[in-house]
Amino acid sequence: MGFKSFRKKDKALSSKKKEKVGNLIMIPFFGIFGLAGFAVLIFFVIPMWTKYFDAQSWQSKTATVVWSKVRTHDGDDGDTYSADIFYKYNYGERVYKSNNVDLMGGSSSGRGGKQDKVKAHPPGKQITCFVNPDNPHDALLEREMGWWAAFSLFPLPFIVVGVGGLIWGLKKKKKALSARAKLRKSKSRPDTSAYRSSHRKEFSPRGKRIGWIFGVLFIAAFWNGIVSVFLCQLIPTWQKGEPDWFLTLFLTPFVAVGIGMILHVFYRILACFNAAPILTLAPAEITLGQATQLKWKTLSGEHKLSHFAIYLVGEEEARYRRGTDTVTDTSIFYEQALIDTKDPRKVRRGEAEIVLPSDTMPSWKSSNNAIKWSLRVRGEISFWPDIKDNYEVTVLPTDTQN
Repeated sequence: MGFKSFRKKDKALSSKKKEKVGNLIMIPFFGIFGLAGFAVLIFFVIPMWTKYFDAQSWQSKTATVVWSKVRTHDGDDGDTYSADIFYKYNYGERVYKSNNVDLMGGSSSGRGGKQDKVKAHPPGKQITCFVNPDNPHDALLEREMGWWAAFSLFPLPFIVVGVGGLIWGLKKKKKALSARAKLRKSKSRPDTSAYRSSHRKEFSPRGKRIGWIFGVLFIAAFWNGIVSVFLCQLIPTWQKGEPDWFLTLFLTPFVAVGIGMILHVFYRILACFNAAPILTLAPAEITLGQATQLKWKTLSGEHKLSHFAIYLVGEEEARYRRGTDTVTDTSIFYEQALIDTKDPRKVRRGEAEIVLPSDTMPSWKSSNNAIKWSLRVRGEISFWPDIKDNYEVTVLPTDTQN
């Protein structure tokens, strides 16, 4: 397996586009999207599950069916049906009557299933109902969620997309405001931050790798924690030999995504034990036309690498509007292999000199466009996650002090 080339067809930076209108549209859009998900969660899903858990402690009583029939309900999209089973039961010294069948109630399409349920509950039949001891008027024939449990997943994508999009939009707006402030500042006085520092800068992958583990672990735990609630409803139906096929098919993609997340957690854990090349850049910034020393050392595991390389990459980034979407295009305009070897001895320790031509583009950023530079470490390991570490570096224009 070889390295993929970083080089792409160069693209000119697009002209600057105002993002103010985009932010005004996208932030409220994601906010409404997230609020819709939370509304369904708070006003429907949570009360539904609260009633479900309460019903598990209700007392079972013998009831007698008074009558049963299929009711037809008119709807805009056609008729819907419900099984109306009226029954009576004794609780304490009183007789109560109810026609509550299950937790959800309501009606749905498909008359056949309701007709079968009515046939199974003919008048005079002795059945079991579950009575709320705090309110004996409240009773149920079925206290399982069934396929309605899957509906609890409905608000999940709305919440994830809404909250995630809102965070993304606010961060994007903050970055744009910061970039504009820096641009105004640079126009009013010299940018002293561009002066080349004399200190060194060290790059290590350990922190990022551990951060990845905790990040994907949190997401996997959150996702699978929610899905597991519905699996607890589904598994007993299979154990009884009466599988709920609708719920099974509905949950399958959610379970598949959850398994993928768990596998990705293990992938990140394995990657954490990769060889960890430590880079040192001296000075900490690269100045056009001047020499900068890059040193690297790999304290362990270098013998496992079948291929090792470090690239210095310059990249153009442009954001622009395409209809209602904000699109980001990137184009690599510079690539230099500082080391590209299969020799473990060169992987363990080495150094390279970086001298960028004076007419090369330095680091630069505005609200819509940017020039970014990075050191990219790549390593191939047989039957193990490869090394893919990226570190952003600053490239300064020709020495501003001269």
